[in-house]
Amino acid sequence: MRAPEVLGPTPERAAKGVYRLVDVELESHQDRRAKVHRDFAGSPIDEWRTRGIITEQQHRACEYYAELYQAAGLLQRVTASYEGRTGGQALGFGPGNTMRQCEAISDLREWGKKIPAKYLGVFTDVVVFGRRTGEAGADLGYRSKSAEASAMTVVRFVADLIAAEKRF
Repeated sequence: MRAPEVLGPTPERAAKGVYRLVDVELESHQDRRAKVHRDFAGSPIDEWRTRGIITEQQHRACEYYAELYQAAGLLQRVTASYEGRTGGQALGFGPGNTMRQCEAISDLREWGKKIPAKYLGVFTDVVVFGRRTGEAGADLGYRSKSAEASAMTVVRFVADLIAAEKRF
């Protein structure tokens, strides 16, 4: 019996990630294992910083905004949360909110007033939710490479605005 062939990522994909060969258990056959290439790169923002696509200040602004979103309790939870927040509306204050949540929600509202909604939406999609820039750029009305470049420009622009105001 010959050894199974191990297929890896395409050269283009491999250049954009940190791939390692790992041994995994197959879901359909718990008694069988397979070798697969898995991408261990950090967030797209970390990757861009490493590759020199964004500056350190832009990176810090992106991290700040993602942490703000997390602190506001707006990320989808996989399991129940017993932190005190009991529901309500998006960006809403309520009796179950902690002080940190209220401050984060207030800060997010302020950024929403300072940055055009179309740009802030793309920035949030890419930075907070890890959406690919090409997909996010398509929301701006561009296609393929233009979409990716447009979204990247928006991310840098919004990050620069945040970094300048926060003095990163």
